[in-house]
This record gives sequence, structure tokens and C-alpha cells, in this order.
Amino acid sequence: MLFNSFAFFIFFILFYFIYSSVKNHRSLRLFVILTGSIIFYGWWDWRFLLLIFATGTVDFFAALGMKRFSSRIMQKFFLICSLVFDLGMLSVFKYSSFFAENIDALFNHIGIPCNLQNNIPAFCLILPVGISFYTFQSLSYTIDVYQKRLVPTSNFIHFMSYLMFFPQLVAGPIVRAKDLLYRLLEKPDITAAGTVSGIKLIVLGFFKKCFIADNVALFVNTSFAEMFTCNSTAVWWLTMILFSIQIYGDFSGYSDIARGLAKILGYRFPLNFNHPYTATGFRDFWRRWHISLSGWFMNYVYLPLGGNAEKYGVKNIKNKIRTNFNLFTTMLLSGIWHGASWNFVLWGMVHGTLLSAERLLHFPKFLKGRWEYSLKWLLMIFLIPQTWIFFRAENLDQIRHIFRSMYQYSPFPDDNEILNCWPFLLSFVILEVYLCIHPLRFLPERISGFIKKHDDFGFALIGILTLFFRGAGNEFIYFQF
Repeated sequence: MLFNSFAFFIFFILFYFIYSSVKNHRSLRLFVILTGSIIFYGWWDWRFLLLIFATGTVDFFAALGMKRFSSRIMQKFFLICSLVFDLGMLSVFKYSSFFAENIDALFNHIGIPCNLQNNIPAFCLILPVGISFYTFQSLSYTIDVYQKRLVPTSNFIHFMSYLMFFPQLVAGPIVRAKDLLYRLLEKPDITAAGTVSGIKLIVLGFFKKCFIADNVALFVNTSFAEMFTCNSTAVWWLTMILFSIQIYGDFSGYSDIARGLAKILGYRFPLNFNHPYTATGFRDFWRRWHISLSGWFMNYVYLPLGGNAEKYGVKNIKNKIRTNFNLFTTMLLSGIWHGASWNFVLWGMVHGTLLSAERLLHFPKFLKGRWEYSLKWLLMIFLIPQTWIFFRAENLDQIRHIFRSMYQYSPFPDDNEILNCWPFLLSFVILEVYLCIHPLRFLPERISGFIKKHDDFGFALIGILTLFFRGAGNEFIYFQF
């Protein structure tokens, strides 16, 4: 069920009506949350429910096993069971075709006939919606229990309500168990101010998704559909800038809607995007982009690998190598998490390399002076759209073609309509400038106070723009992950 669909609108109204009537009764509230989440997720395909319930059941009992046995060996055994099952299911449904295709190519290249890909069962080729998100969310539960950060719940409905809580179920933010599990047992903090704030977040999210991202997607998709017939340097630079806007508007829009829905229901989700295109370095970028995923990899991959080895030991070449290895490995795994394709592997490697280069070269510390921030920001604005090439392109031929077109000058074609994107590009810039700079603070208090008091008109305006000038009702980009 898509947020940007009439079915979801009806679903949420009915859900909120029932939820409000039982919000003071813990057991009924958890049951309504779980039932609503089952309907929401099962709307795509009821068979997907079997997998998420299997994941939840294994992790629920694995956590209880860790609580039941005080032996660290037994606790590690239950953790391994959780890891093997969850990552195994993720591998089967997300990566089996990719692995089989590359094994076939390798064996056929050396002259050994192999047709593994065609023998994969059909059900393994179906990618369940949001499997990467709820798998990581469930893993955070068992890992935190193993590390004594969390006491496991003995109520299965309670745990599944956390795992399947529908606002963030299929595309995040990834809410760790320690931040939400036991919060669900408390009476929800539903207030008029929270409801208004939640509605504004939802309106803003739909504006980013439906008005900006979906309209921009038309121009991006056209460029990629005419991939090898267009060599224009300006077209491809503009296309990748537009894709940078599209993926940000699409994904941050989903996160805003999810956070808004949670606020209306009386819960608080963490900020998932903090204006990443204002970053002054790639380290800064990853503190702002998909914050919940970056935090997950930091806590469950980077730190267990050894994290910043220089911080805990002598700053010698060995520790520098280890730190950069940990960083590169983490980003490589992040790329693989995003998709079963070599372009995602390359995307993770590119970001790992750039982050390591920043650390080794002490970038951007060496940029000093009056224009320090502007130079750092301009450099990032130049580099980030190029890193998105690896994310959006479907194969190495497309990657090569785009880079060649961007750096080997070719004039702008007469029949290309990409310049018609300016209303949406301008809307994005105005929105980001307003949200980042908060220009009202530069106005006299009487005027800024009046505008803040009547900001409902502004949200009404972007709501109208979204309603009447929305793009095609595309699925959210991150549903494929």
C-alpha cells in the first residue's frame, strides 16, 4: 500500500479511528497496531507476510534464548542463529539471482557449462517489499539483547508490533528496538500540537515526493531511456543534478511522511535526513544522508570491525590502514545492502574510497580562508551528482557513457526538453534555502512572528501545488531495497 494512494488515505482514517478508541488499553493498542500493519504490508502480496513473520519468530525466540541461558556460549549460539537466518533470507530473496548470474558467467568464461540462474526457484526471484529495512531492524533487536543493551520482551504481539509498525516498515527510518520497543508499551503522547506538526510533516513529505521528485523523474527517466542517443555534456550534467534532487525528494519525502504519521499516533521517529546537500565533505554528507542507516552500519559493522583504530592506539601506519580498511568495508557492505548489482558495489566502493581519502588527506581541513565553507560546499555539489551515476546507471556501459558525455564536450541538442525542469528545480532550491537558512530570523520580529503564526497558508499552498501539479504516481525509490 503506497502512502501516495487513495487506498492508504482510507486505511489510515479507519486505523486512526480504531486506534484512538483503544489507545489507553495497552493490549488492545498493540493488537490494533499489529493488525493494521499486517493489512498495510499484506496489501502488496499476502505471501510476503510469511517471511516477515518467520524473521520475527526466529529473532523473538533467539532473544528469549539469550535471556534464558546465562552461558555466553549459548547466547552466542542464539545470536548466530538469528544472524544466519535473517541474512540467509536476505541473501536468498535479494542476492540469489545476482550470485547465480556471476557464477554462470565465471564458469562459462573458463569453458565449463553452467546454467545456475535458470534453476533458481521462481519464488526466490521475488523481492519482498522492504526486506532490507525490517531485516536490519530485527537484527538490531537480537544484537542489542546479546550485548546487554536491551531486555527482550516475552510478548510476541509486542515484538511484532515493533517490527511491523507500518509508518516505517518498508523504507525506514530504521528505528532500533531500544528506541521504540518499550515506548510502544507506554500510553501514546497524542497532543494537538503533535498532530498539527505531524500533518505539516506529511504535507511537506508529499510535496517533496509528488511535486518535486515525481516531476523531476520524468526528465531523468527520459535521459536514461535515450541513453546512447544523447551525448550532450549539459544534458547529462543536468540529468545527474536532477537525479540527485529526485532521490533526495523521494526518500526524504517518505521519511517525512513516516515521521508525520508517527507523530499523529503519538510516537517520535528520529530525523533521517538533515539537508545532505549542504554538506562540506563526504563524512559530513553521511552524517546527514539516511542517518538511521548510517548509524546502523556505524554501530553494527564499523565499530565491531575496530572502528577508528587510530583513536584507541598509536597513530602509526598500521592503525591508519586498519581504520581505512574498516571504513571502506563498511561502505562496501552499505553498497551491497542497497542492491544486488555491480553498480551498487561500485557505488559503495566509491564512497569508501572518498571517505578514506578525506581521512588520509585531512580534507576538508586544508581549505582555509574567507571562502572556506563555500569552496567545500561547491566541491561537494560538483562531486555528489557524479557519485549518483553509479547508483542510477544499470550497467558499466551506461556508467562509461555518462562520464564520457560529461567530460567530452558535446553541444546541447535542439529537441531536448530537459530545460523544462526549471519550475521543479527552482522549487527545490527555494524549499531547501528556506528550511536551511530560516530567512525569517533576518526579518523584524513583528513580521516574522506574523508569518510564523500564519504558516498554515504556506502549507496549504504547497498542498495545493502537490494536489494539482503532482507527477506520475511512482513507487518510492527505496521500496526496491
